[in-house]
Amino acid sequence: MEIVGHDPFVSASVVKDQGIGTGKLEEVYAAADYLTLHVGLTPRTAGMINADSLKKMKRGVRIVNCARGNWSTKPRWRRL
Repeated sequence: MEIVGHDPFVSASVVKDQGIGTGKLEEVYAAADYLTLHVGLTPRTAGMINADSLKKMKRGVRIVNCARGNWSTKPRWRRL
């Protein structure tokens, strides 16, 4: 299993030392079979899962919300 993440606040060397690959958020969306969210609610993260981000993800991706906050804009999930 390969673990890839995106965190603009953690240095690449720290992530690499943990054996985790990095990518831009859009790249992580496109690659993920499972997407886990570990974010606080900020203007930058509010609504980060929306119709546009879902279109970038694989069909059948599983999203696990470990976040506290409104990470979704509540699109019509079944249609996407």
